[in-house]
Amino acid sequence: MNIINWDYVLGANNQKVPIITFKPNFETLSASNFNNQRVWVTLDKTGKECLDGESFQGIVDRSTVTNPCPADMSYETPLWTLTLQCAPFFEGIKGGVFTLNKQVTPEYAAPLPPSPETKKYGTKEQTKPPTAFKFGGVELSLLASLAVTIAILIIVRK
Repeated sequence: MNIINWDYVLGANNQKVPIITFKPNFETLSASNFNNQRVWVTLDKTGKECLDGESFQGIVDRSTVTNPCPADMSYETPLWTLTLQCAPFFEGIKGGVFTLNKQVTPEYAAPLPPSPETKKYGTKEQTKPPTAFKFGGVELSLLASLAVTIAILIIVRK
């Protein structure tokens, strides 16, 4: 992706933190949304050896320089900025390109297969089949229905 402009903001101890301005594509915006506005990029063609081919973490944000108002229905793509907090800033850089680094997903992030003793019962995965409540070998539901029947017979006889 082409870098339109280089600028800086002052960070801790008045250190210059570089900000690059660019026109985003769908991949960049979706990667930044997925990663809480943070992406890893590799810079190239900046003219500085310590930047070219190096990867930096950046914070993606909407630029306030030339963005149209939200109600503006123009077709111009709004500009975005990428703040490179750990990169050095050099005066006079005019352009360059950056690419998104591929996301590395660790193997342990994949869902684990179900264990052999886990079976599906109903809608939940349980290790044992559901059991009915029992009171001295008689199911509780049977005792409740028996109690209701006796209460009805007592009321009817009176």
